[in-house]
Amino acid sequence: LVDQALLVSKELIRIAILWHEEWFETMDDASRIWFNEHDLDGMMELLDPLHRKLAGPCETPHELEFRRRFGHELDIACENVERFRESSHQANMTQAWDIYYAAFRRIHDML
Repeated sequence: LVDQALLVSKELIRIAILWHEEWFETMDDASRIWFNEHDLDGMMELLDPLHRKLAGPCETPHELEFRRRFGHELDIACENVERFRESSHQANMTQAWDIYYAAFRRIHDML
């Protein structure tokens, strides 16, 4: 019974918070952490779960559409963050945030 209640709760949360909303809010929070505190680990602590979710299987048509519209560019942004992590070359982080910001603006227009 507890397992069923947890499953129902998880599903309600999953369908109540759309990927567009989750990415929008998370990118906003992550940008504050990066640009105000220059905290790479804190920034990625927020973004990594969303990148993992994006890489996993889509469970709804909405998730599939989000991946179609934003998946490739968000993957490239994440790759640039990883390059920055390896090299500390600021151009990689600048490119990552240029991509994140472009996605952020497009998502904002959809909300």
